[in-house]
Amino acid sequence: MDRSTLAAAIEKVNFAGVWDLALEKQDAEMPLTNEPKYTPVHQTAHSNGNFSFSPGSSLGQWKLVSNVARGTHAEVYRASPLDRGDYSLADYAVKVARQDVNPQITKRLLARQIAAANSLPTPEIIPVLAADLENEHPHLVMPFIPGNDLQTWHTTNHSQPLPVLLWVARQIAQGLQAMHQLGWVHSDLQPANILVNESGHLFLTDLAFAQAMHEIDPEFGTGNRLYAAPERWQEKPELSYGSDIYSLGIILFELLAGQLPIGCGTAAQYSPENMQQSGHLLREKNPLLPSAVERVIARLLSRQSARRPSAAELVPVLMALEIETFGQHINPTHHRRVA
Repeated sequence: MDRSTLAAAIEKVNFAGVWDLALEKQDAEMPLTNEPKYTPVHQTAHSNGNFSFSPGSSLGQWKLVSNVARGTHAEVYRASPLDRGDYSLADYAVKVARQDVNPQITKRLLARQIAAANSLPTPEIIPVLAADLENEHPHLVMPFIPGNDLQTWHTTNHSQPLPVLLWVARQIAQGLQAMHQLGWVHSDLQPANILVNESGHLFLTDLAFAQAMHEIDPEFGTGNRLYAAPERWQEKPELSYGSDIYSLGIILFELLAGQLPIGCGTAAQYSPENMQQSGHLLREKNPLLPSAVERVIARLLSRQSARRPSAAELVPVLMALEIETFGQHINPTHHRRVA
């Protein structure tokens, strides 16, 4: 890709700065409630307490070797087939419905993940290999991918240079592009649901809230409200591909600033004071941040879904910025010794 092509790609995001209040003037009439709507997953009266399998337990034909994650509605175990005999490899992951959560909710969420994964045969999505929702302990089985979620990865790699963070964002956009082209919305994009493997490649995980565009149920809810698009907060919620793009914008801001925008997760995020403070925060954390990157964030975090770019439009822009900024970080800290 030559420089003129890169420049043309970047110009596609030539909008006002992300914290320019004029950017949001035409959005002012959009009604918002004080808090976003989301599907509650609470303990119920029939709760069995803090039930969990112990390492070494078996479930169906699987030996559960170790617990690797615990979510609001399920736990994930590293596992191995019982008939293998040697359980040291443990190259499968078994996701088991928690017993202290409403079973109707957990089964519905697991079923939605199975349906989404079966409809998305793309490298960015971890497939579901087997499932048993009628078991006393409903569960599904996936390949085990060694690595960490993006939240953990960023905590342990907080000083990554800008091109690497743009590479991460591009990979997320590529995953969304694959999902959207096949007619699915993730609806719960957040760092905890993005897996980074040992080579730095990303997978979009936990499709429990994913929905097919041809049968959208806006009332079904969303996952983590801190990353939910503002149209999900309305009295009559809406869901579209742009909802995922907004979540990506929050993730990119967090990668760059080390924290969420001020007031994130509420309508107050778009108040003049909070927008200005968020802008100062982003520039303070990244004093050399190119204005083109800021303009990309402006598009992703637009209050109106229609003003956000599609994933297909976003991927080449992020790639262009990734290449453009790469040279800024190849500065050796020590002079080479003369031979």
